[in-house]
Amino acid sequence: FSPDPAGFYSIAVMHGEAEVLALQARRFHYWALGGRYDRSTLQGSPNVIHYCGSPQGRCPAHGGIHGCTLVEVDPQRQTRTSFLPTDAARWQTERVVVDEATTRDDLETRLRERIGALSDASPTTALLVSWVISGRGPVISQLHRTKGTDQLLQWLRDDFGRRSPVAWSVAVDVES
Repeated sequence: FSPDPAGFYSIAVMHGEAEVLALQARRFHYWALGGRYDRSTLQGSPNVIHYCGSPQGRCPAHGGIHGCTLVEVDPQRQTRTSFLPTDAARWQTERVVVDEATTRDDLETRLRERIGALSDASPTTALLVSWVISGRGPVISQLHRTKGTDQLLQWLRDDFGRRSPVAWSVAVDVES
């Protein structure tokens, strides 16, 4: 990798893990890095070193908003990056804590409110939600017995999985 010898704005493209000091020494104006699902800027100015991330999360571990990076360069060679969301579906892991006083109705109310808030925050994006219910009390015991998590998952899918955009519940796990 060598930047333009005449001093024109130079861009390098690389996939994989990067050592910031090694990239800085190359003196490119902009490093477009790939190989990570999450977006991050390792160095801002004057030379930008940036992982653009993935335009779409591919599994529950890739939660949150995904998209593309728009790179703009002004006449003074200042680089500005902007995030543009592009994900059609968004993975979310949501934790709900219950206690001794929490009833099944209370739990359903909390889940309903949380799905409402998630949907309001991303009104055009399909949600793929993994739920983690934690704490103690009768609700936890109820979910552990019989097919409590299966029934809760079916309720979530029936009530919220057929809307547009969808809020599909992928799993319900219980931690006590």
